[in-house]
Amino acid sequence: MHEEYEAEVQERQQQEHAVRDGSRQLHDLRHQLLPPCRQAQGLFRSDAALLTDAAIKEYVQRVATGKFEDAFFRDFSESMIKMANVGMLTGSDGEIRKKCYVLN
Repeated sequence: MHEEYEAEVQERQQQEHAVRDGSRQLHDLRHQLLPPCRQAQGLFRSDAALLTDAAIKEYVQRVATGKFEDAFFRDFSESMIKMANVGMLTGSDGEIRKKCYVLN
């Protein structure tokens, strides 16, 4: 995690109160998330994966051009539906993990 960039993002989040629509979020992806990742200043490992994993990098760079917004929103919608169908354990059936990739 890049500490200076983290502080900058936290400051920006405190200043923003507007509800964003999908177009604004895609704009943020192109103009706020990708440039820091290109400079190795991503907040999370998943940010770095946007430009280090070959398959993901190609997709992200294509979407970042702004010419493939329809494809992005279609893919995003399909992903959200898949996530909703995973099913989440709740109450006594669920568990909170300190590290999501390690079973308790």
